[in-house]
This record gives sequence, C-alpha cells and structure tokens, in this order.
Amino acid sequence: MQPKIIDVVEVTPVMANAGLYSSGDQVGAPIEVPNFMLSEGGQANVVSLTVVDKSAATGVALDVWFYNAMPTTVADNVAFSMVDAELSKVLGHIKVASTDYSSEALGCLGCVRNINLILEAAAKTKSLWVSLVTRGGPTYATGDITLKFGLQQK
Repeated sequence: MQPKIIDVVEVTPVMANAGLYSSGDQVGAPIEVPNFMLSEGGQANVVSLTVVDKSAATGVALDVWFYNAMPTTVADNVAFSMVDAELSKVLGHIKVASTDYSSEALGCLGCVRNINLILEAAAKTKSLWVSLVTRGGPTYATGDITLKFGLQQK
C-alpha cells in the first residue's frame, strides 16, 4: 500500500462584481484548480477546509461546490442555480457554518474538520472546479476570501 500524501491546495476566487452579496449568490466565477490531483483522473480525500475571510470580523456561512468539469453556472454576485444537466459534473459540496468561524480583529478564520469527501478528477485532467455560494449578506472584494483544502492522496 502506498503512503498517503498530505497536501494543502489554496484557492482565492476572483470577484468581478464584488460588493454586497445576497444570501444564495455565487461568490466569484467557478474556479479551475489545476493540479488539484497528483495524477490525471486521480482521487483525493478532502479532510479539512479552512476559510480565510479578510472582509469582516464575523464569518458568513458558505457552501463550497466541487465539479469534475467546468460548470455553466451563473456569474459572480448573481443567484446561484444549477440546471439538471450540470448535476453529473457535481462531485460534492461542503457547508461552512457561521459557527465554524473564529473572529479576529480584522477578519476571521473558518475551519471544518473531519470532512472525508472523496473527489475524483475526469480521466485526462488533474483539475477540479470549485464554486462558492454565500448563505448570508456579506460585502466582499477580490482577495477577501481564500480557501485552503487539506487533502490526502495516494
């Protein structure tokens, strides 16, 4: 049996329409994360997710969606919706609750542990795609949110 490789993959969404978001809005466009996997068609177990939020001292709940191909979902700061044809691309999602955050003076840090979500890239890519959906009414600017995925891979 091969040893598990522990890795952290970091993603910062680009928010073309940054500003005040409404609950249910997509935060940034879907993000391709190249080399999320160690090999084409590879698998990873997401064991933790850390959200760095520089926008406020109180964290807002988020849903983080994973896809094995680029979704045709809506743009930044528009209500998130998914058509049935997109469901086959979805690998799973992680909910980050407002209670998962620890507040600091100029921002906050959210951490979800023991996730155990298995993800698999498509056959000829190491990439995955990620999108965020807010469950509150935050005001964000590009660079305010960074996601750090703790992964185990073989």
